[in-house]
Amino acid sequence: MKFINLFKMLPSRDKLLNELMSVLYAQFKELEKVINGKLELNNLSGEIIEVSDSGVADSELALSHHLKRTPSYFWVVDINKSAVVYRSSTAWNETTIYLKCNVANTSFKVFVI
Repeated sequence: MKFINLFKMLPSRDKLLNELMSVLYAQFKELEKVINGKLELNNLSGEIIEVSDSGVADSELALSHHLKRTPSYFWVVDINKSAVVYRSSTAWNETTIYLKCNVANTSFKVFVI
């Protein structure tokens, strides 16, 4: 019976380290996107937009985004009052969405996809 040297079948230490560094780099780039307010999951890409003060109740808010396309939806992910954030009648485009809030001086965050 022949002895098979299993260590010869394993990749070299340098190759393993390079692969590990590639994986870690990719993961940190994804984390960086999340920290910077952007999230991409396969076919879902979005951005978190923060509004510190909605101003007068039911007034239109023009919110800039960096999706490079016209978004389809938004979700309110954080809000400091019992308020409703809703779509304005102005059409969204590749750089701006338009929302309204029914309560004055509300701060909130929306996830735009």
